Amino acid sequence: MSKVKLISDSTCDMPKELLKQYGVSIIPLSIVLGEKPYKDGIEVVPEDIFEWVDENGITPKTSAPSIVDAVEVLKPYFDEGYEVIYMGISSKMSTTLNVIKIAAAELDAEDRLHAIDAKNLSTGISILLCKAAKMIEKGMETSDIVKTLEEYVPKIRSSFVINSVLYLHKGGRCSAATALFASALNIKPMIVVTDGAMDSDKKYRGKMNSVVDKYLSDVMPKLEAADDEFVFITYSKIEEDKLEQIREKIEGLNRFKNIYMAQAGGVISSHCGPGAFAVMYMDK
Repeated sequence: MSKVKLISDSTCDMPKELLKQYGVSIIPLSIVLGEKPYKDGIEVVPEDIFEWVDENGITPKTSAPSIVDAVEVLKPYFDEGYEVIYMGISSKMSTTLNVIKIAAAELDAEDRLHAIDAKNLSTGISILLCKAAKMIEKGMETSDIVKTLEEYVPKIRSSFVINSVLYLHKGGRCSAATALFASALNIKPMIVVTDGAMDSDKKYRGKMNSVVDKYLSDVMPKLEAADDEFVFITYSKIEEDKLEQIREKIEGLNRFKNIYMAQAGGVISSHCGPGAFAVMYMDK
């Protein structure tokens, strides 16, 4: 049986304890503050980013990992004879997948890299990684693991609520007029991931406790019919009481074997801003 290594990138937002438990290694994307790039999760964390944004009035840029960084993470495992399964941020959102393929080619290991386009972001990717780890533990053949994961990809459901559209405006993702209008009406948009791309869905109004309730009312019926192995609650600098509000609702379903809390990393936080939250799960 082949030795199999799981690798992702820093956008997967998998908690450190799960990275360790499932043996997942991370290739960091870059976060550019002003003119200087930093390695996500290594040289910069969300708190640094929010402080920088407050001081400068703009949001950071983010970019795919360097080939050098990808090679550095991949090389030891190829040298030790591993087959590598990589799953990371959607190819429609980043060129990271291509960087991983180029790095494997430089190491003459294309035949031992199984690069899967997760067509997702954040802990939507983590669900796939958890599923992959379980299959590796069972001793499944690599080809069967890859085939199963590719079948799982379109079943991942990711949606998150943005607390501040003004933060999106700073990053150039909505106009000043739209941001001002949404802010005045206290609108919190829901963003969904569909076929690897982000799109706006519902728009909630009101204070965050009310918004959390409305979001959960929309999501709960879908959770009741979801795959029951993993669900992730992902957040970016949100108050503890709101997290508990979400967790208690999901726990109240008495359905999921594993409910994980995950703080969004630097890349996701750079785009969503503080106060964002999400529930990620997989359809049956």
